[in-house]
Amino acid sequence: MTSVSSESLASARAYLESRRSELTLETAKEFFSVLNVLDANPGLQRALTDPSREPADRAALFGRVLGSQVSETVSAAAQHVASARYSSLRDFVDTFETLGVDAAAFVAEREGESGIGRLENELFAFANTVEESHELQGALSRATASGEARRTLARRLTERDSEPAQVLLEQAVMHPRGLKVVTLVERFAQYVAARHNLWVAHVETSQELTPEQSQRLAESLTRVFGRELKINATTLPSLIGGVRVTVGDEVIDSSVVARINRLKQRLAS
Repeated sequence: MTSVSSESLASARAYLESRRSELTLETAKEFFSVLNVLDANPGLQRALTDPSREPADRAALFGRVLGSQVSETVSAAAQHVASARYSSLRDFVDTFETLGVDAAAFVAEREGESGIGRLENELFAFANTVEESHELQGALSRATASGEARRTLARRLTERDSEPAQVLLEQAVMHPRGLKVVTLVERFAQYVAARHNLWVAHVETSQELTPEQSQRLAESLTRVFGRELKINATTLPSLIGGVRVTVGDEVIDSSVVARINRLKQRLAS
């Protein structure tokens, strides 16, 4: 994905994040429905990404096409997506797949780190189960298998999984979009794993933390990031002292070695 498409995808995900309190599993299903409609209509894809049209015109067109078939939340997000620029039709359509996964992940996150962690594990477990069975691979990829047969198989395999997992796995089985089902499920799992990582604080210290220090650090990080984080602590003597914390893409480095390096940079400038 090019930088133009990446920026548009990031904008769409941020928009969805701003409305996360409105999201339900039905929202995820609606995003996938929009995705499936777009996949089946190349002409509509071209109209919604036509650079000769003003962004507001593309958004309004999508709003008219969707009408009352989806919720206001999904319609507004779809119009936001249509008003942005993409380097390819595939990038535009793939955005709705990502938003569908995000919506399901947001629902799982309402149970905290345990919810999003469970969803991640369920997706990877499904992929591993199918990968290890030639019979399942054949059943899920057989061109002669009816949609209902694949849906029944997916539900049998996921009957003990969480509802967010069932929504994502049924989408992958019913609409693999030219990919192997395992490949698409693994892609979903990677999206979710990235979100799960936002609930884990990777903490490096020069010496092992005491239980009291770990508790105080956890409380401080919860205040900073606005959610309860799971602490994954490791010792790294080369830090000399202080602490380095990584949560997702964010790094807080107050180690002695980091302060020394910053001082060296200032002296060299």
